[in-house]
Amino acid sequence: MKKYIYGTTELGEILFNCLKECNIEIDGFTVDKEYITDNFLMSYPVVPYDELKSSAENGEEIGIYVCIGYKAMNENRRRAFKRIKADGMKIESFIHPSAIVKSDSIGEGCLIFEQAYIGPYTTIGDGNIFFPKSMLSHHSNAGNFNFFSVGCSVAGNVKIGDNCFLGNNSTTKDAVNIGSYTLLGAGCYASCDTNEYDVIVPARGQILENKRSIDFI
Repeated sequence: MKKYIYGTTELGEILFNCLKECNIEIDGFTVDKEYITDNFLMSYPVVPYDELKSSAENGEEIGIYVCIGYKAMNENRRRAFKRIKADGMKIESFIHPSAIVKSDSIGEGCLIFEQAYIGPYTTIGDGNIFFPKSMLSHHSNAGNFNFFSVGCSVAGNVKIGDNCFLGNNSTTKDAVNIGSYTLLGAGCYASCDTNEYDVIVPARGQILENKRSIDFI
């Protein structure tokens, strides 16, 4: 089976680096032809997606890592995932060896990076991305196409819908329900249930006027 990374952004480069460290070979990258700006990335060919689709239709086995980030609240990743499956190609998953994963069930196409923690009695849907040191604690459920940023922490017995974004170092209280398409900003604390499309952000830091660092420490 030939394997490709779908996406030529920094996320694709990050996954390429992880795969290389884990001695997992790929055959190249792929995007739609109109988005190809260079025929090579990381010295690997960038193949127009339609060519891979034609190869799959002719019986060739092709696996795809879907490397599309959180723009449009992960909707672009969801569309690409559905398209690739409809075109008869296999959706690949990746779990970094340093991640601790005790989940009862993990869907297709999840990318779980360094030192992520997924606790026991959890379930995870399709197309989720867990960045380094993100945490999904015990008895929690995550739907499909969510993005867990660096250091975010989901407590126990939390239910997360679909297409959510959990920012860097965001935190959820235990036993809350996070509605689909919720955005948790970096450093926020979600202490209660959210509805679809809710946005939670913390109070922003500010520069103190007429003060200098040496006035404090």
